[in-house]
Amino acid sequence: MSHFTLSSNGTALNARTELLQETYSNIAQRTVNTVGDNPLTFSFNGRMLEDVTVMRSSSSPVYARRSESQASDGNDNWILHLITDGKAMIQQKGADESICGAGTLYVEPADSPGVFLLDNITFYDISIPRGLIAPRVGSENRFLRKANNVNESPVAKHFLDYARLFTHDTGILSPEMSALAKNHMVDLAVLLLCGAEESVGATQNQGLKAARLQAIRQDIMSHLCDSDLAIGAVSARVGISPQYVRALFNAEGTTFADFVGNSRLDLVCRQLKNPLYKHYSISQLAYDAGFNNLSWFNKAFKQRFDLTPTEVRRES
Repeated sequence: MSHFTLSSNGTALNARTELLQETYSNIAQRTVNTVGDNPLTFSFNGRMLEDVTVMRSSSSPVYARRSESQASDGNDNWILHLITDGKAMIQQKGADESICGAGTLYVEPADSPGVFLLDNITFYDISIPRGLIAPRVGSENRFLRKANNVNESPVAKHFLDYARLFTHDTGILSPEMSALAKNHMVDLAVLLLCGAEESVGATQNQGLKAARLQAIRQDIMSHLCDSDLAIGAVSARVGISPQYVRALFNAEGTTFADFVGNSRLDLVCRQLKNPLYKHYSISQLAYDAGFNNLSWFNKAFKQRFDLTPTEVRRES
């Protein structure tokens, strides 16, 4: 099971508590009960990246408890809870009560019992085996079992974007891609906990580089059809320099211009195959995709697909 999902949608109100207790409670090894009289709503979307789990969770008010026996199940993972909306009260054995709101990172050692009061909350969980992360972050007492404010951390944004990528995408990952994504996720967790300059054994911050490149690509795809799409505008929106954007693409064996051009060509090719666009001329599709030179478009299209735009439309 690489990707999993659970939601209260489509489930009768009187059956939701039982569904939550029989499924999520068993997965997370904690007892969950509703709070108040409001209807219970919840959704969980997660993915396994080898022995690392990434999950997005949202819920109406619930009370969860991880007992001594549940915490003695042999799981020593660190669970990073990054809250994006709502709030939580968390208290684990040996620690003070923590109030966590949006922008808070709470690091839960799974071998410590505790109580969790969640109030209309949305958060991302990343569960990482202790052996993969503890040796790289120095003194763990700085952040374990307490609320850590990461609202202003640029790493937190990349960490969150990367987590969203793997919880929203339900596609199947190859074993190689799953291993790579896991390593990047762990790298980002290390950077988030202690900063690049303090991390022990960080391999040139590959996770942060991958997350930044993913953010750049997402920004490009969001503005792909803008005729004035330029590296300066993209770098400003992402919050890094144009030189660093170029360096990230160069490390992938490509360039910013090639990525934009090929993405636009792919868009036009899909549209030419789609009957919904049969009344659009080829030149209109090209211009709408952001191309401003029809001759260059035709040449590049033939070079990429070994067919002319007319031939692609005819074959479809």
